[in-house]
Amino acid sequence: MLAMKAAINVKPTCGHAHGCCSAGELEPSASQEIQLVLVVEYGYLQRKYTKKHEWISVDSGIGSIGVTDYAQKELGEVVYAQLPEVEDTFNIGDEIGALESVKAAADIYSPAKGEVSEINGELESNPGLVNESPYDKGWLVKMKVEELADDLLSEEEYNDLVKSIDH
Repeated sequence: MLAMKAAINVKPTCGHAHGCCSAGELEPSASQEIQLVLVVEYGYLQRKYTKKHEWISVDSGIGSIGVTDYAQKELGEVVYAQLPEVEDTFNIGDEIGALESVKAAADIYSPAKGEVSEINGELESNPGLVNESPYDKGWLVKMKVEELADDLLSEEEYNDLVKSIDH
């Protein structure tokens, strides 16, 4: 993830110590200055994860759903993706599809309640996108999210889960 930083200096107009007043000027004039740092991050929206190895990333009420890198590695080469229809509705934990690989099949469960707004049609002709790019080109469905599961994991929590499985 890339970060871009920009700084501006704010000087207290009251002449007192920093943090005393909420007003300030954006031009240099006082002997003491406060430096504010604005950080703008570019890259993926924050993903949340399930204990069953699905992920969801929500932007403006639309959740993109897919399987994690760990899940695709465990499955092996994905040869078929069974996906729902646009406008299908699901509750949290409902089966929303399945992936078949050369060695296994896995059901996919919804980490949210909502209505499917789009499916990844590219997977029909190229299901291997799930293996090649599970967080970008290999997403499965997009959903108008009404509610997210309460037990979703942060990236750090999910990585800890995967480490505990591998050991």
